[in-house]
Amino acid sequence: MLDGLHEDLNRVKNKPFTETIESENQPDYEVGLKSWENHLKRNQSIIVDLLHGQYKSKITCPTCGRISITFDPFNSVSLPIPAKLEKEIDFEFVYANNRQKPVKLSISFPTSSHTVAQLRQETAKLLNIDPKSFYFVFSTQHLKEIVTDEANTLTNTLRKKKKIRSLFAFEMAEEDIKANPQERYDVDYITSKKILNYFGRVARKKFTHFRTASLRKHYNTRQIYLKMFQQYRILWDDAIDEDKRDQWMQMSDEEAFKKVFEDAEAKPFKIFLITNSRVLNECFFCGEKRCENCELKFDSDIQLSTLLSKIKDPDFNLQFEVYFDEPSSYLDVERLNSYTDLTKVKTGNEEKPKGIDIYDCFEQFEEPETLGEENAWYCNKCKEHQKATKKMEIYKAPPILMLHLKRFKSGGSLLSKSKIVAQVDFPLENLDISEYVINPELPMDYPVEKIIPGYKEEHENGQTANGDAILGANGQQQQEEAKTEENGETKKPLLYDLFAVVNHYGNLGFGHYTAYAKNHLTNKWYCFDDSSVQEEDPESVCSTASYVLFYKRKGFEFNY
Repeated sequence: MLDGLHEDLNRVKNKPFTETIESENQPDYEVGLKSWENHLKRNQSIIVDLLHGQYKSKITCPTCGRISITFDPFNSVSLPIPAKLEKEIDFEFVYANNRQKPVKLSISFPTSSHTVAQLRQETAKLLNIDPKSFYFVFSTQHLKEIVTDEANTLTNTLRKKKKIRSLFAFEMAEEDIKANPQERYDVDYITSKKILNYFGRVARKKFTHFRTASLRKHYNTRQIYLKMFQQYRILWDDAIDEDKRDQWMQMSDEEAFKKVFEDAEAKPFKIFLITNSRVLNECFFCGEKRCENCELKFDSDIQLSTLLSKIKDPDFNLQFEVYFDEPSSYLDVERLNSYTDLTKVKTGNEEKPKGIDIYDCFEQFEEPETLGEENAWYCNKCKEHQKATKKMEIYKAPPILMLHLKRFKSGGSLLSKSKIVAQVDFPLENLDISEYVINPELPMDYPVEKIIPGYKEEHENGQTANGDAILGANGQQQQEEAKTEENGETKKPLLYDLFAVVNHYGNLGFGHYTAYAKNHLTNKWYCFDDSSVQEEDPESVCSTASYVLFYKRKGFEFNY
């Protein structure tokens, strides 16, 4: 759009042919001046005066070492967004004591080499527990997968896998850790509740992830039911009447189990053995081919070891379905999916989380890059296209500086492009780019009288030959200061103030644009969203949607 406006306003109607000027060991200022003269031979407009700056480009041939230095115009600076050196992984920690509410944690880690073994140590330190007392597991309503080989598994691998599965850390009770491995048997169990299906028939609906209970092979049915009651006792803790709470909380698990389960006419839950039967296979426990899980009768005298002896497949693991028949009247079974979110806990002294600093973007912009095959540079010394090293720097910055945050990155094809949604923190006032601009003077301060007669006088008076309004500038004084700074003798702040931001919401295929702009008379910020305009809090201007930033050089004012 700006290029189109420039062409409409361009005062040059007959554009002469110009060649790119390369430095031949001359001072930067001389080559920059000649390059800018060439630019003005073809381009003269208010757009050039206000928005065009100048790059210094240095290309080095990897074969012969030839260096090419050119000075090229620009109307915006595209800043790369550095990848965060750290990422975060969040997971739910489930305590062995099921009367203790699970907690959700978020731990930052360096992406390159951080292992699950290190994640274990950091989790243990955070919760002040024994690092050997828990293990990591992916668990859903349909499966459970324990994380193994923690020393060689990267935490970032877990983070990526977590996008499609939930990650947990399951704590084990000390008595279970110390139990004889030959006698202990860990049973995974899922919780279901009674619902009416589409046809009005009673059905069992699973609504939690798999958990684990450590049993003993000699346990009889009553001991199994007691153990499972311990896993769910927190439901009764929450549901008990206030006047009976103290008495209830003092009861042992044995006493509580006898009261609400063993002595109750209607049992609050049933245990079903999850079958291996899939139409053609006979169930290990009942022999039926269409088994829908076998109920483990509370009054039976069967032992766990007997159930295990019926399993004929060595790869089949015994699992329970714990079914709550009529819990809604007094038990809130959805409580099983709740947790305390420690990722959002803030202290009074805690600062607002920071994103990537815009100065980090400038730093990465100046980093040398190796050109790819599709952008190979022709070396006129080698007479071949080379994957040269290219380094870009801002030589001169314009009065109005447009910064484009490169939020879209390509993975090699159009379909693999993605958007970087990290927040880039930038100041609303006093953006100091002195460390990233070689020459602090404006491009319009070049002495180009022989190209445009009267150019210097027009710009010092604040008006072009066409009457365009421009910024006032003290050209001669700035030229002297610029030469001094290029020699490294002094470096003054080069400050810019923000006056507008373009925001992008969505992704590459679909998105929505809004804008923030500052009223220069009232200094108030406004949000422009299609036909809607409303005043905006300055604190909201910097966000993860910020896409293009518009800065004005401090101390330069428009003459209207």
